[in-house]
Amino acid sequence: MTPAPRHARTASRAVTRLALIAALNPDGKAFERCLARDGDLIDWPWLLERATTHKVAALVAARVEESDLAAQIHPDIRRQLQDARQVARRNARQALYTLREISPLLDRAGVPFAVRKGVVLADHVYQAVDLRSFVDTDLVVPPDAVAPAEAVLCSLDYRLGQIRPLLGRLPKGASEVRAAEVVTRWFYERFHYELPLVPEDESERMAVDLHWRIAPSSHLRATAEQLWRQTE
Repeated sequence: MTPAPRHARTASRAVTRLALIAALNPDGKAFERCLARDGDLIDWPWLLERATTHKVAALVAARVEESDLAAQIHPDIRRQLQDARQVARRNARQALYTLREISPLLDRAGVPFAVRKGVVLADHVYQAVDLRSFVDTDLVVPPDAVAPAEAVLCSLDYRLGQIRPLLGRLPKGASEVRAAEVVTRWFYERFHYELPLVPEDESERMAVDLHWRIAPSSHLRATAEQLWRQTE
């Protein structure tokens, strides 16, 4: 097969990038118009790869489902999009279950909290909770509420996670485990302003990233008090 000319590949990539941006538009018709106009130029494998990387493959799948032009998409791509939608639906159910479990306990402990990204973003922007794929729930608490918030999560058998990804292997023995937990906690507190917490058992609860900042101070010059005054 003769490869497409370079200028044709460049044009296809530009159209595909615009299609992905159109899919993110809260107005679903924007993507449908893009498909109707340039559907034959879209590089679907590349669009799916980019959408998966940015965790919006389920949103693209929903846009395709809403359009009348799904037949022009290769069956393999349609199947992958459908799989992404199923994963997002499962994640949304798990996230909602997690929030229902945690929220009353945080309220009883007097811990104010906000939910970032995930189902809240999908619901507020797209009016559907199952349009983003994610593996954890992001909670933000005031800096002085981190300890009581962590205590609430520990009462539900959450523990510090991300040890193996950070260190490259699981620690062996009690002393190694303690040292690994200290290093992991220090790293996430120092560089990410969060604690990655995972459920100890195989429950329906999702991992929780417990944040006390939403961005490094070099990127967002606002105090925690200023942010919380404007938080719903």
